[in-house]
Amino acid sequence: MEGWTVKDLSYKYGLVPERVKCIVFDRDYFWKHIYPIIGESGLKKRLNDEFEHARIYGVWEYGKDLELMAEREQGVLVKQISKGEMDAKPNKEHELAIAQELRNIKAKSQDNVTLGFYGKGAKGYAIKEIIMRRGLGRRRVSKMFEKYLHLKDTNPQCLPKRVMRLKEYGPRIATLGNRF
Repeated sequence: MEGWTVKDLSYKYGLVPERVKCIVFDRDYFWKHIYPIIGESGLKKRLNDEFEHARIYGVWEYGKDLELMAEREQGVLVKQISKGEMDAKPNKEHELAIAQELRNIKAKSQDNVTLGFYGKGAKGYAIKEIIMRRGLGRRRVSKMFEKYLHLKDTNPQCLPKRVMRLKEYGPRIATLGNRF
């Protein structure tokens, strides 16, 4: 309520920010939801129970997470990858092995491209376009379509009878239904 940030409270009391957030949430929850139910007498009874517990077991209020905070302040060890002669000029064996591995990697079968977001907040929705790279939905013509275009004028007898029957409707309709 006084404008302290989580980071300020963390440094002041020697607690990690996660613990500070938990304490702030618990206190807010207590004063908004529990205190109206238990009232003043219930609060006094619970405070007496807390004082009795603190007298028996002791209280450790400040600096509970100082070791953890000091460890976090040190940062993270970052290793730099060294580049040797093998990286710049690999021998033929390694080059062929890498080329073989790269040949075995399959491309993504589809990409989802977001065209736009309509609406506001949780009631909104994103319009996406699916671009197929592999499989039946990809943008390409069938083998029968290619065969039809090559053979329709020179060797029409090589085309299936069903395709020849629909020849007058054009190549797209004539070859419709043939797999890729």
